[in-house]
Amino acid sequence: MRVLTDTLCNGSDTVIRKSLIKIYPKLEELSSLLTTQEIFSGKLPLKEELLKRDRGYFFANNKLLIGKSRSEIEKIFKIKFKIKKFDSAILQGDIAQKGVARGTVRRVMGHRQIAEFKKGEILVSSMTIPDFLPAMKKAAAIVTNEGGVLCHAAILARELQIPCITGTRFATHVLRDGDYIEVDANNGTIKFLNKKA
Repeated sequence: MRVLTDTLCNGSDTVIRKSLIKIYPKLEELSSLLTTQEIFSGKLPLKEELLKRDRGYFFANNKLLIGKSRSEIEKIFKIKFKIKKFDSAILQGDIAQKGVARGTVRRVMGHRQIAEFKKGEILVSSMTIPDFLPAMKKAAAIVTNEGGVLCHAAILARELQIPCITGTRFATHVLRDGDYIEVDANNGTIKFLNKKA
């Protein structure tokens, strides 16, 4: 059942995103940063505002916050974020597709990074969606924070026959663009070979 709902959610997300690009062609990929209220009202923010959102935002309880620090967000929503700590030279996860690859990390968190992705890089993401396919086809390996053997990244990695480790929990927090790593998907480990300064 989960596989079916994942496919449905990923598919509908792609359709919505592509529809927004057709409705708002001047905004291109930034159209995915519009709120539901902005779409329904037709009152769109300036492109500069959307570019700020593209750099990072926090959305909860129907409130959109841009350019706020973690401590400011904690005060506004009266919450406390758990900070993940990682203190090892080796990252571990679940083996989704066996194999070993070495390469440079490229974190893919949205559409902009897909266009920048180069053949042979290691794709690192929280999770993958169908829109990531062009980058996944170029990847030497895939590493995700979330997922298991039936997630999108795992299924595509098996189809593409590229090493894949899912469920690392920390990959996007620890690995940075430019880090040179080894993905050993025979043993479920990721090792730093050369950490970018």
